[in-house]
Amino acid sequence: DWSESWIWVLLLFHFFCLAITVITVLMQQQIVQFVLFLFAVYMSENLNKWAAINFRVFSKHQYFDKNGMFVSMVFSFPLLFLSCCIVVSY
Repeated sequence: DWSESWIWVLLLFHFFCLAITVITVLMQQQIVQFVLFLFAVYMSENLNKWAAINFRVFSKHQYFDKNGMFVSMVFSFPLLFLSCCIVVSY
């Protein structure tokens, strides 16, 4: 549901991460970015568990299944893609 504000915040977060990745191409700061992105992906399982329990606080619908498919697609995959771009550009 695109009317939910948290989805727009997540989208803005990914655009911000993309912008920072593009701006810092071939800079040493990208190693910090790379580690933070991978740490966020690592923590996405815990994020999914928390969101599945507390979804009523921020969402109208239950998007968070036990397998974590939604979190994997909308949170982890974009960060993994940017991490791969960092590796390729390095």
